[in-house]
Amino acid sequence: IEVKHNSDVGNNISFQEIRDAHDAVFIGVGLCVGKGLPMPSADHEDVHIGLAFLLDFNFGKRWDLEGRRAIVIGGGDVAFDVARSALRCRASRVDLVCLEREALGEMTSSSDEREGGRREGVVISDGWGPDEIIVEDGSFKGLRIKKVKSVFDEEGRFAPVFEDETRMVEADTMFFAVGQGSDLSFLEGSGVTIDGRG
Repeated sequence: IEVKHNSDVGNNISFQEIRDAHDAVFIGVGLCVGKGLPMPSADHEDVHIGLAFLLDFNFGKRWDLEGRRAIVIGGGDVAFDVARSALRCRASRVDLVCLEREALGEMTSSSDEREGGRREGVVISDGWGPDEIIVEDGSFKGLRIKKVKSVFDEEGRFAPVFEDETRMVEADTMFFAVGQGSDLSFLEGSGVTIDGRG
């Protein structure tokens, strides 16, 4: 195996050059781009993509969250990583909100992450989904959440249905941890077709 370091595809070498030099090319760039939700005020300065926060945290650029209350939306391992890392950045409280219900085995996070999160002080609101990001006079105030009636339809497809019950989770900052995708910008103009899911 020949390893070529410091080769930024799209800058140091084009994808086409790699393609021309080989019989087959495997792209394994990982899922390093976090996703948010299409909600009003999702672009507020106090609303963040959890994966970007985690990358900073793991590369030694820890955010100062001292005394701040945080909300994490998501129920997977990454969401718990974000929540636990926020506590390690001195957040005073971290609420994790996810649609999936733990008692029904719907949460995708590992039991180790959930138990570790509880030990560290993460407040878990499973079976609740985001309803509205609350911003008053330009300041982020929190998230209104609504109770989940069901997450999946009869055929097991993701199709959340909500009840009328809502409540407010007050916070100073919020993180989305609801999915990840790949950065495939280096393929632009290469002729490689990318489907809607990346």
